[in-house]
Amino acid sequence: MNQILQMPVNSIYNKNRNTKYSIFFKIYFLCSIVIMLSSFIYYINKMNNIDKNEQLSRLLMNNYNISRLSSTSNNVTSINLSNGNNFSVIGILQIDKINLKYPVLSNISDYLLQIAPCKFYGPDFDEPRKYMYCFS
Repeated sequence: MNQILQMPVNSIYNKNRNTKYSIFFKIYFLCSIVIMLSSFIYYINKMNNIDKNEQLSRLLMNNYNISRLSSTSNNVTSINLSNGNNFSVIGILQIDKINLKYPVLSNISDYLLQIAPCKFYGPDFDEPRKYMYCFS
């Protein structure tokens, strides 16, 4: 009978310990919710940027045709973007088997590579290559 009426000393310690754990798990849960929401917002923003770049690529593809690109005149129209990139369309990449059609851009940068393939090195498509001969 005496044991039932007395509270053990460890019960106060266990109550404090349980409240500490519950506070820890609440904070952990809230942090995980914040991380999950920020990841979701980042994903939505990234997909929106990809969609904008795809629309810009389709717009470039629809505005340029083969006859305009293969003309012998050197009137290449340069396009200036709001972020400081300027480029011109110098060709069209088309693969019929996988239904792929993209413009080829004259300059290269990280932003332009997200829009369409870019020319890395060498002469333009209509220019002849310059050869170098070495004699010994």
